[in-house]
Amino acid sequence: MIRSFRLRVRALLKRRQLERDLEDELAYHLELRRANAPAQAPFGNVTSIQETCRELWTFSRLEDSWRQVCQAARVLRRSPGHTIAIVALLALGIGANAAMFSLVNAFFIRELPVREPNRLVALNPGWPTQLFDDFRRAQKSFSGVLGTGSLLGTVVTAETGEQLAGARGGIASGNYFDVLGVKASIGRVFTEEDDKLSHPQPVMVIGHSFWSRQFAGDPSVLGRKIFLSGSPFTIIGVTPEGFAGDLPGRGRDFWVPLNMQPVANPQGDLRRNPGFPWLSVMGRLAPGVSIEQAEAEVVYDRLRARQTVERRNRPSPIHLESASRGFDGFRRRLGTQIQILAATAVIVLLIVWVNVATLLLARGAARQRELAVRQALGCGRARLVRSLLLEGLLLAGAGGSIGLAVAPACARALLLMQPSFGRIDVDLAFDLRMFAFGVGISLLTAIAFSLLPAIRASSTAIEPALRSSSRSSTGPPSRQKTLRFLVAAQTALSVILVAVSFFFARSLFHLHAVDGGYDRQHIVSATINARLAGYQDDAAQWRLGQRLVERISAVPGVTSASVALCAVLMGCSRQSLVTMEGHEADSSDSRIWINPVSANYFETTGIPVVMGRGFGAQDRPGSPRVAVVTQALARFYFPGQDAVGKRFTERSAQGIPGDPIEIIGVIRDIKFVNPRDAPIRMAFLSLEQFPGPFSYLQVRTDGRPEALVSAVRQAILEVDSKLFVMGPEPLSATLEQILARDMLLSRASGLFGLVALVLACFGVYGVISYLVVARTAEFAIRLAIGAKPAQVLGHIVANALKTAIPGIVGGVAGAWAAGRFIESLLFGVTGHDPFIFMAVAAALLFTTILAAYVPALRASRIDPLVALRCD
Repeated sequence: MIRSFRLRVRALLKRRQLERDLEDELAYHLELRRANAPAQAPFGNVTSIQETCRELWTFSRLEDSWRQVCQAARVLRRSPGHTIAIVALLALGIGANAAMFSLVNAFFIRELPVREPNRLVALNPGWPTQLFDDFRRAQKSFSGVLGTGSLLGTVVTAETGEQLAGARGGIASGNYFDVLGVKASIGRVFTEEDDKLSHPQPVMVIGHSFWSRQFAGDPSVLGRKIFLSGSPFTIIGVTPEGFAGDLPGRGRDFWVPLNMQPVANPQGDLRRNPGFPWLSVMGRLAPGVSIEQAEAEVVYDRLRARQTVERRNRPSPIHLESASRGFDGFRRRLGTQIQILAATAVIVLLIVWVNVATLLLARGAARQRELAVRQALGCGRARLVRSLLLEGLLLAGAGGSIGLAVAPACARALLLMQPSFGRIDVDLAFDLRMFAFGVGISLLTAIAFSLLPAIRASSTAIEPALRSSSRSSTGPPSRQKTLRFLVAAQTALSVILVAVSFFFARSLFHLHAVDGGYDRQHIVSATINARLAGYQDDAAQWRLGQRLVERISAVPGVTSASVALCAVLMGCSRQSLVTMEGHEADSSDSRIWINPVSANYFETTGIPVVMGRGFGAQDRPGSPRVAVVTQALARFYFPGQDAVGKRFTERSAQGIPGDPIEIIGVIRDIKFVNPRDAPIRMAFLSLEQFPGPFSYLQVRTDGRPEALVSAVRQAILEVDSKLFVMGPEPLSATLEQILARDMLLSRASGLFGLVALVLACFGVYGVISYLVVARTAEFAIRLAIGAKPAQVLGHIVANALKTAIPGIVGGVAGAWAAGRFIESLLFGVTGHDPFIFMAVAAALLFTTILAAYVPALRASRIDPLVALRCD
């Protein structure tokens, strides 16, 4: 067999020489036969002998297959418009699904680029530092356990003084890189020695992407400094390319040792707080230890029990899960969105399949004479079906190649539709899985859209097809029924996609329309950390707040400014136990939010006082302590009563009550963090009477808030250039970040819905155009015997509506089921909203009429004499 293969390969390389030799050999034998044999002695069919010889020294099956491929390509090239349309449709469908698969691959399939990622496991999220240290010393199931966290609120500054607002940092135990098995591409990574409490080292390891972006890949970066919260950290190494941390999608730009947390992070010394669960923990299983064996270890339970005796709550058992793909935090945030978008992409692909199958059926009807001639010349049905399937495979291959090429860019564009994502550190590059997916979906697509048209086209009766013309006949009734069924099917799928896009669009509209109780359109907000600039005591911070308000109030265009501990859409960090008049001191509902603000806070934020008054000049230090509360608090504690004049006291952690505070005003309900939230119970205190820290600065303007951003920032730095400022940014931009998930679903589903509408229009147009051309003679006869053009036009549009209406009805039923599935993600909209169903049905009816109108108008303008003469 090997010798035969070698001979065939040699023959392939010397094909022309062998052909000449074969011709010479046959000519020689013919001469001998004529000279030595009787004239009537048969020599045989020379062509047949040549074919038999070629089969002995050629790859006949491969060559036959190649000839079929070339023939299929020539057939497709003869109809360039038809071919380009189908390839474009397939590229759209396959590209959308490949884009979604690239996201699924990056977030849910691809493993971390570390040593033996299948040995990594993640432990229960949220570990206090002391518990983590105790567990590391006591456990026996892991060869190493690492802890890591995010540097939230850290201000990152380059050596030039430029603030790197987009930089994301991580804090990690000294064995972080050792446990993961990650080596530095330049320099070194930090070790346990760098993480000793007795000898802290302000060192930093930066990511390869950050190194390329910030330092242009300069190899002399080692020894340079990055300032975190004003403190210098020396760069000692760069991670290898491709490694961006343990949280796919939210890659780190740099890492610092755990013992440097109090220096790098302005939130205080979290290492000394035994009850604050801020660390994420990952371990590498010891050789021979399974996840189940490690999970059965009870050391964690004993440690947790020891630390929670005073809180009198039962410790939760340890839970392990594979961390080969990193921690699940960001994946969980994206999970629902990706599932929904993947489902919509699959529906788009189904619509494309149906659309292309419809086009191929119509094309097959137009080619019935050609196919009949081929069958009459001896082409078997199996070969004919194989030839038509090969044409479909070529179309799917071309569409799939284009779709795969643009898939990563499409996936990144989809992610950027969600404002809060910003930079996405996820590898969307083409890999073996993407290649396998592309080949698989292309093969499946080729079979799905070309099998039925191939079978139908190959079953054409030879004699009737040779006699008739596709111009004057629509073919057998079964073909018409199939075409109408396919049109109804793609209409139904389009209804589902359009309805889903309507659901999310209307939900987003309701979220934007929610009255949060404050002015969103004219406010600029900035986050300020005064402690990092040296303002440690409460009085110093309050004086700083006064200077900021005075300076920024003088900025042209500013109508009001204020400072506060908490800000709308930013959240609040202070809750207190209170005792309200008329309520038991040990009531389970005695915890409220406390927000110290400057005097003109309500004027700045546009929150109206609906009862009593706001803070005034009389509310000074030494005067009776006062507060303004929300309507939600007043309703909860004083139902049916006037809250103004009531009193409450704050209680310390030991339950000791403070001085009484009188309620002097009630503001309207506010949704402080999210438009979805219920109004909160909050009491506002005057910073004049309760001097203390503030975290936010709010600025009000009558103009465009975007125009004030740079001026406000400059004014803040003029008060104190050492202040660490995040922002400022308009409150409307902050709201967009909060509604990021809803915006992603609305925009992406809207895009898919628009594509579905276009595809539905394209499908209806293609089928109606084919039927009009096939019935040209019929319409010509109708017009010749007195039918009016409007009657012909109405007849065609009515037939199109009869085809589409069953699909619309079926699609509405499917949309109702889809609405029930996504109802938990909606706001102000139910999954069975009749308004949406009516709007979608109207949109599809209009699309059908629009698609059918052009070919119907063309049919109504047929010249009977010309049409009948041509036919």
